[in-house]
Amino acid sequence: MNVFKQANGQTFNQTLITLEMIAPDEILVNEGRKGSLLAKKIYAFYEEKSARLSEVLPQANDGDDEEEEKEDGGGSEMAMATVVKFVSRGSFDQTRGAELLEKLARPSTYNPEILSDFIIPSATNAVLRYAQTSVGSVFAPHTLRVEYNSGELNGRMSIDRSSIQNLELLSNARNVKGKQSLFTCLNNTVTSVGSHLLRSNLTAPLVSSSTIEARLDLVDSFLGDEILFYDVLELLQRLPDLEKMLGGLVLKPASNVTKRSVTTKMTTMGIASLVCLKTTLKIVPMMISALEGLVAEEEEGKKDDASQNSNTSNSAKNVLAKAILSALGNPELKEVLVAVEEIFTSSTAYMKNNHAMRHQECFALRPNTDGIMDVLRKAFLANVDDIYAYAEELAEEYGITVAVKEKSKRGYYLQIPAEFGARLPPCITQPVKSGRFIHCTTDEVFSLNARAQENVQDLLLLTHMRIQEVLDYARERMDALALMVDAAALLDMIHSFSDTVASSRKPWTRPTITEGGAGGLSIKGGRYPIDFENVNAGMVATNYVPNDTAAGDEGNFVLITGVNGGGKSTYLKQVALIVILAQIGCFVPAESATISLRNLICTRIGTGDDFEHNISSFMLEMKEISYICNAVTDKSLILVDELGRATSNEDGVAIAWAVAEKLLNTKAITLFVTHYSGLRKLEDLYPNVCNISFGKVDERDMVVQDFQVVQSACTVASSYGIDMSAVCGWQQSVVESAHKVRGGGGE
Repeated sequence: MNVFKQANGQTFNQTLITLEMIAPDEILVNEGRKGSLLAKKIYAFYEEKSARLSEVLPQANDGDDEEEEKEDGGGSEMAMATVVKFVSRGSFDQTRGAELLEKLARPSTYNPEILSDFIIPSATNAVLRYAQTSVGSVFAPHTLRVEYNSGELNGRMSIDRSSIQNLELLSNARNVKGKQSLFTCLNNTVTSVGSHLLRSNLTAPLVSSSTIEARLDLVDSFLGDEILFYDVLELLQRLPDLEKMLGGLVLKPASNVTKRSVTTKMTTMGIASLVCLKTTLKIVPMMISALEGLVAEEEEGKKDDASQNSNTSNSAKNVLAKAILSALGNPELKEVLVAVEEIFTSSTAYMKNNHAMRHQECFALRPNTDGIMDVLRKAFLANVDDIYAYAEELAEEYGITVAVKEKSKRGYYLQIPAEFGARLPPCITQPVKSGRFIHCTTDEVFSLNARAQENVQDLLLLTHMRIQEVLDYARERMDALALMVDAAALLDMIHSFSDTVASSRKPWTRPTITEGGAGGLSIKGGRYPIDFENVNAGMVATNYVPNDTAAGDEGNFVLITGVNGGGKSTYLKQVALIVILAQIGCFVPAESATISLRNLICTRIGTGDDFEHNISSFMLEMKEISYICNAVTDKSLILVDELGRATSNEDGVAIAWAVAEKLLNTKAITLFVTHYSGLRKLEDLYPNVCNISFGKVDERDMVVQDFQVVQSACTVASSYGIDMSAVCGWQQSVVESAHKVRGGGGE
């Protein structure tokens, strides 16, 4: 359980960032605060996202194939909209919440000081009570890991919500399902925990050089060892849903285990969690074996260094691999596996197919250990065999195709192709057309299915009763299990980084990381990382032009001018995204890169009114730039795009100049895009200002958009806006009129 306490202003910026980072399925809001500004912001934000999702998600197919895919646990790409629910004020009970925390939290993760703030235990009670009611169970004592975040940076870079949206870190501004975001381009993870870890890292990158270097070492190792790369990928792909596994372990029936008190959902959750745990713990030794080679290579390197009296040591290499091996090699994991294997058959394993998984749950326990269970299994198999035999007889008698299908809620039923709809057997009941098929049953199948489902319920209940001791044994070792899951998530994310680099058709490089602002930013041949080389077919690929970036103590304020459409805005985003990639421990799209660690990224990009709060473009612009000026630190990266264009030319120039002077008098690295040519004079007044530009004029005095940085102020004529209008299809008479008005001062 993650506890966040955010220091918010009227915008509730940090709260919304946190919600976007964790991507919740449901959000609970105090009903008594339904009219509060925060509740309105949350509701409006997710209502907007739901509307955008409905625009891009495909229409549901009424065919049977899609339905079967969902039933079989197939990976649907459909994104689920977050649901905002209002719960009663009484649910936010401080006293009961404090009692729950003390009872359920694992001692190793619990700090009693969090109870001093009444909001935390109150919200805890609402969330935990709701979760327990939803699944009809309670949390087992001392199984919840409680992570408290007080809103401090805690070794992370701060990125405000506006910048997360402007830089398209998590989703594209126009297409939330598309590949045009940094998250979707990097997300080659194969586990849910790895994907969630990637989201949280993108919105809060690291600021510790040692941790970043450790990640880069592991990425380097994956890229340099193809066998290791594919071995780890194959093992990660075999892992079950680790989040659901832990969730099933911490939940237990609300009362004594009886048929009346334990629901089907509860029984299957506990059994499935142990089955998943067995599968995971069987994979762990293979992961250890794959990663141990990295440590072995390091030991050999140490020996070589010692024999050659080298001043350079490999001792820091693969620190992360060692940490992952330590988590995976915890002796308690072996103890849990032994306990699980004592009661489960050797063939019991996690299956993605729901139908196959149901059989795994019914036949997981070893045979000949419970006479009643053995009888129930035989009865279940006999009933199922009778259903299949009946379907064959029906098909033979009437000359039609009859298949037996099974779903978790409905059980067994018959499926007949729609082409035989005109001559269905008279014994058919409850026919329902679904796409290319007719789903139906008969009195005989209905009766056999009822008996089979009763067998299943009894088997699940008996199995659930038998596994309680092993579940309790595993719960006592939740610290080790949680660390194992964390290690798998980190391994998956780092492997995803290497997958992104390896699959790119263009070069990525390992960045050099410096601390304390030393070195500034030095990027050679940097590219915009959200490339379209892997987008859906039918979209036009964009070949981004590589550009260099140089900004440091002697030139930390970069003033950028140039023609419209020349690539200035993309260049701003490119620099920020490369910094973020470096600080999450990933290679970057460039020929070479030296990155001094940044603790804050702020952006002022884009125009548009905020209709939700009745704020004009200019007011929104001023609010965002005010936040930047107040929040800026010496280790910040500030990106400003066309400040002042939402007001008059005179006011815009004055505002842009004043803000530029404010920022250039700090040590923060600032990239400042402007159309105001007068600001180029800042370079003559301040030694730390550097002018660069986009766009140039060819020998025919025509503007050339080559998207290439020029290390000087823009030399394109100030009338290029009118010239560009001519290129866009304006009538010649209108273009000539515009030139006359401009030349005559508007007379």
